[in-house]
Amino acid sequence: MNMMIPLLCHFMKVRRIRGTTDFLMEIYSDLLHINPDIDIYAKLYETAITNVERVARKNIALFDRQDIRGLNTTIHSINCVTNIVVNIIAKYIFSSNAINLNYRS
Repeated sequence: MNMMIPLLCHFMKVRRIRGTTDFLMEIYSDLLHINPDIDIYAKLYETAITNVERVARKNIALFDRQDIRGLNTTIHSINCVTNIVVNIIAKYIFSSNAINLNYRS
């Protein structure tokens, strides 16, 4: 990851790629599916949707207004997973204390 991120950012700059999130998700998709026995994306999605639904049950009035913008718990969960993959996993140091890093993230 330490080598890939600068290379990908340089590639995006040189090629003037506009949809940076889509581009990064396409690259990271291959990395997330290296081991066919473990679906990391599905695990992240399950965690995200569980938390989003829990918050939605506590704040029913707030989430009822999200329909106006075309958002529901599923779309919020997908956005959360995309945010985690693009912004947090890239900065994760796997050899350090995982609990401390999870807390800060």
